[in-house]
Amino acid sequence: MPRGGKRPGAGAKKGSKHASTLQKEALAKAMQAEIAKHMPRMLKAQVEAACGVAHLFLRAEDGTFSKAPEGMTADEIERVLNGDPNRYFIATKDPNTQAFNTLSAYGAGKPQEPPQQVDVDATLEIRWQS
Repeated sequence: MPRGGKRPGAGAKKGSKHASTLQKEALAKAMQAEIAKHMPRMLKAQVEAACGVAHLFLRAEDGTFSKAPEGMTADEIERVLNGDPNRYFIATKDPNTQAFNTLSAYGAGKPQEPPQQVDVDATLEIRWQS
């Protein structure tokens, strides 16, 4: 009887996946589904970051400032801005160039890596000694 070597029918079947691979694929699919739910909001945040963001801060009765609540309507914001200038201030955040580059790259499809080419100009000389 021969020892070692290839045996017919041994090993995993062609195209089968290991349990850990199936688990990773299921996790990736679940993550993609969760991310897809929030994609419009995340895209909007990415665009805002690329353009630069402004935050409205309101002064409370005790004199402290806090960020305006997210649910403020345009009318409420307009009333604040047309009111007492000591009751609010606006802080801006610089545009994020990384967000801009990402949006620009993916705007026309997934970016492809540039082809890597290395040109070598060399000679090889082999000498035999007798």
